[in-house]
Amino acid sequence: MGQVKLVAVGKNYVQYRALQQIDLAIAAGELLVLVGPSGCGKSTLLRSIAGLETIDEGEIYIGGQLVASAERFVTARERDVAMVFQNYALYPHMSVADNLAFGLRMRGTPARERQIKVQQMAELLGLEALLSRKPAQLSGGQQQRVAVGRALVRDPQVFLLDEPLSNLDTELRNQTRSELKRLHQRLGTTMIYVTHDQVEAMTLADRIVVMAKGRLQQVGTPDDIYCDPANVMVAQFLGHPPMNLLPIRRLEADWYWQDTCLEPDGPLRTALERFPGQDAWLGVRPEAIVAGEPPGGPEGVFKVELIEPLGNETVVQGTLGDTSASLRTPGNVRWQVGDSLPVSLDLTSAVAFDPQTGARLR
Repeated sequence: MGQVKLVAVGKNYVQYRALQQIDLAIAAGELLVLVGPSGCGKSTLLRSIAGLETIDEGEIYIGGQLVASAERFVTARERDVAMVFQNYALYPHMSVADNLAFGLRMRGTPARERQIKVQQMAELLGLEALLSRKPAQLSGGQQQRVAVGRALVRDPQVFLLDEPLSNLDTELRNQTRSELKRLHQRLGTTMIYVTHDQVEAMTLADRIVVMAKGRLQQVGTPDDIYCDPANVMVAQFLGHPPMNLLPIRRLEADWYWQDTCLEPDGPLRTALERFPGQDAWLGVRPEAIVAGEPPGGPEGVFKVELIEPLGNETVVQGTLGDTSASLRTPGNVRWQVGDSLPVSLDLTSAVAFDPQTGARLR
């Protein structure tokens, strides 16, 4: 129950390939987040699972049942899934209680059972005092909770959320995100969540699916995606500021960044030794560019162009040699725009990429 499987799923819009060879297995009870830039296909994929879009290639299974293929299409009503949309889609003339009960009433659930389920869901989401109100009398966060409750009260196999927090302000967004995570931990319902916000993806997901141009770029835990990106797109999409890409060059048997020999260890050394090219990109997260006392890595000079204090940390943007770069340091700093900082690279977590294809060197 609640398992979702996609096999070679493809979707075309005239000459545009919205989805290309999507293979994905989602375990029962998992919270999977689809993330990527606008137009990458994440909402199309979610709507295809929901039954709001047909597919042109491949197969979709929900709970072991084939629900979509080029030859077969099970309607959204029959798929036992529930969806929360970006705009909430609440009925303005109905009370909160009636909105929560609407899906149950459409399925012929007896009135007494409806009443019990609505009351239980209202208690779970903290909506007991709001049951008689209309949506116009609710805050954005309260409306979002009603939309979530209306979907969950049906006890579906799979719960689908399409950018449900994008209309909320920052404080409400953070609060509702935490509520959603606690709710998932309590209920254990299979959830597939679409967002373009990397913070939502990293904080909510059991696993993240990064998409671009209708294809899966990488599937993994938040730590996998951040620490072990499959390609340049993933490396620069997840993480703020994005991973720095520093040009390096092979001279005879060694690799150099600017005029400094890298002397990498472990997997990075092996990947560079096996790479046949003469040029590559070194991927270094902002926190691995260390200002002040060098930890023993390659050294350079960072010229400060922009300082962004965030309280507990400061993000500094500038140039490292001839390359734009960012570094992140704890707390506030006394640096000023125009300063030149001696820095060193901590290669412990560094990775390398093929500059021609963007693929990670393994």
